[in-house]
Amino acid sequence: MIYQLVYASTARKVMSEEALFELLNKARENNEKLQITGFLVYHSAVFLQYLEGPETAVKTLFDKICQDTRHSACTILLESSSDQRIAEQWSMAYKKIDEIKPELMQKLVEITAAYQDKQDMSDRDKIMDLLRRFRLQL
Repeated sequence: MIYQLVYASTARKVMSEEALFELLNKARENNEKLQITGFLVYHSAVFLQYLEGPETAVKTLFDKICQDTRHSACTILLESSSDQRIAEQWSMAYKKIDEIKPELMQKLVEITAAYQDKQDMSDRDKIMDLLRRFRLQL
């Protein structure tokens, strides 16, 4: 089984594109070694990240991510298991927000707003739908 984890966090300061790409390159390098795949969305100082792989590796990585001082309020939005990966091709995929289709952008805005407002984020289907739609645009 593949362990899946989706979390959101808030950047302590707005990240430059250069800093974000540096973060992505390091994540790709580390994730490949750990057999973790996933993707990252960054919007309005909110990180929304999907990680999948061996459960112990993903949980250990998530704990390490939560210790990173570049962001705060790490909140798990979804934990699940699956027979197959959603992001099997990507050690850490990323797409610029301005390249995302408007209907997907609306869903992303809804989820990040709900996270920022500390609303209930337990709607697994809504989160998984967003992830699948995002994946199709990569």
